[in-house]
Amino acid sequence: MKILSIFIIAIALILLSIFALSSGILNVSIKDILHILAFNIGFVDSIPDENAMHIINSIRLPRILGAIIVGASLAFCGVVYQGVFTNPLVSPGILGVLSGASFGAALGMVLRLPYAFIEILSFGFAFLSVGFAVFLAFIFANNNKILMLILGGIISSSLFGGLVSILKFTADPYEVLPNIVFWLMGSLAHIREQSLFFALVVLVLSVVLSLIYSKELDILCLGEDEARSLGVNVRRARIFFIVIATLSAASSVMIAGIVGWIGLVVPHIGRFVVGANHRYLILFSAFFGALFLLAIDTINREFFSIEIPIGILTSVVGVVVFSGILFAYRNKI
Repeated sequence: MKILSIFIIAIALILLSIFALSSGILNVSIKDILHILAFNIGFVDSIPDENAMHIINSIRLPRILGAIIVGASLAFCGVVYQGVFTNPLVSPGILGVLSGASFGAALGMVLRLPYAFIEILSFGFAFLSVGFAVFLAFIFANNNKILMLILGGIISSSLFGGLVSILKFTADPYEVLPNIVFWLMGSLAHIREQSLFFALVVLVLSVVLSLIYSKELDILCLGEDEARSLGVNVRRARIFFIVIATLSAASSVMIAGIVGWIGLVVPHIGRFVVGANHRYLILFSAFFGALFLLAIDTINREFFSIEIPIGILTSVVGVVVFSGILFAYRNKI
């Protein structure tokens, strides 16, 4: 049943992707889309219509792939973080990855660097922020290391959040500041193919590694003492999972800005459907996170005449979905 659920979500993601490729102001038929995709892969030799191929390959396909990768990365990161911290209310921003990425991107915009360098700074400072939080946690570690990690994340988030505010205060209010604000709201409108490939490689490697060591993540959820008694090196396991989850989250923030709630809401849905076994939960959450974000972005493009930042929509939808989850679990809380 668990494998069937994952398979159904994967099929739904493929069907929604094809529909998303056909949606937009300019009409491209499903037949033309399948022809273009087959031509891209090399299954057919006949050249598709040039205008349709430009619309699909240059505009819609990168955005759809971006939605899939970002949604899967954030959902995966949420699952791993919640397992490491043994807390279902943990989100990808718990260790400051979002604040660090925001500072890196804002710094690049203030310095008026090319977009590729802005992405690099965003990724680098996202990882630096988490590294700073983990460093603080282990420097001041006591018996409750989970609490110290959370406090280190709060300190790191506050530090880089304050630095972002300084950059916003000093930025050009007519050119730079609007770009910073729009990036902080999250967007899939400026996806670059090189960044997509990098984020995809990071996501695949992170998911594969987490699946290989999923039993250790299951054991970590039992508690620190229980994990040690079962032979798990708790410190090494935590650092390992934090690193691969942070890499995935940082790569997604790098290409799309701040997209909230997916890393918090999707793992709860996954536990409700496939249970708490991380071997199934990681796969289901990654596929469902991709489906979740792609559905929201498709609705955004189909029903709104202007580009609404995707982070705003995920926050609104996430609040509604999370409220439904709380209502379903009201007797267990």
